[in-house]
Amino acid sequence: QQYVKSPNGEGYFDHDTSSEITYGTVWNDVKAAFDLVHSKGPLHANIMGHPELFISRNPHLPQLLEYLKEHGKKVFLLTNSPYNFTNVVMKYILDDLTGKQWTDYFHFIIVRACKPKFFAEGTPF
Repeated sequence: QQYVKSPNGEGYFDHDTSSEITYGTVWNDVKAAFDLVHSKGPLHANIMGHPELFISRNPHLPQLLEYLKEHGKKVFLLTNSPYNFTNVVMKYILDDLTGKQWTDYFHFIIVRACKPKFFAEGTPF
């Protein structure tokens, strides 16, 4: 397929110039694909079934989180993921390394946070 730069230089037309491709249209396509994979696709199920294939553990992470808590820092986890997914992933990352429950490393845990809307619009979680 051939693309031709648009007259204003901000995008491209496909070969028949019937639709302009801009950064915005690319963003919309990528965002739609990302949302589809996350909400209706097999991404979460695949990761939950075999986290070792997708996640690299850092053996120093438990020490870092403990250090932060011991030095008066409030440690939190903020994720868009649902609890069932977060629980599997965090158990894999932290529980198997230390024997402690992953939830013990955090003061606050927020799931399904709706980022970036959470930050941009101040929506409650």
